[in-house]
Amino acid sequence: MIKILIISDTHHNHKILKNVLSMNTDCDYLIHLGDEPDDMSRHTEYLENKHFYYVYGLYHSRWSHENAVKQFQIDNIDFCISHTDACFKMLKSESNPKSKKTKSQNTESNRLLFYCFGHTHHRHFEQNNNIVYLNPGHLKNENDRDEIAGYVVIEFERMKKKATKRLKNSILCDEIKENTLSDKTPFVHVNFFDLYKNLLNTHKIIYESG
Repeated sequence: MIKILIISDTHHNHKILKNVLSMNTDCDYLIHLGDEPDDMSRHTEYLENKHFYYVYGLYHSRWSHENAVKQFQIDNIDFCISHTDACFKMLKSESNPKSKKTKSQNTESNRLLFYCFGHTHHRHFEQNNNIVYLNPGHLKNENDRDEIAGYVVIEFERMKKKATKRLKNSILCDEIKENTLSDKTPFVHVNFFDLYKNLLNTHKIIYESG
């Protein structure tokens, strides 16, 4: 099982941040969606043996158009992260079924894509075919903008990588049979928690990797 902890908008609230990190030490990946990923510099013990991805908020001194969006892959699932939903809206427009461009893209690959953003401090989940739009909310205060603090944990079974098993034929030793393992993922769970790790909502995604 792979677990990905996704947080956003911590805004230097180290008490809440540490509380969330301490309750999710079993996660393999940590994603911070901005405002302020530098907060993790005071909690580096929770980054040990973890992969850490982050983007800066709009008003961070290191923010630029060049680093506003990051793309990466976790076990054959694609992720695109940014702090605001500006690129989210652009991607959503391109994923419109009426778009010829998107239709061909979906034909070429049916891999699952998570588009993750923060900034609004409000939780959001939406799925459009193989694209999932996700905002984990905030960790700024216990409550901000009428939204209780919270975060997301994505869980899925590790994919079987395509592999070839060679077996010698019992009659002809130079003849080889090949068995290829499938790389299907049966499910992905997207779990929304509040800052006390009470489950607020969960979404189950079933798909086949491309």
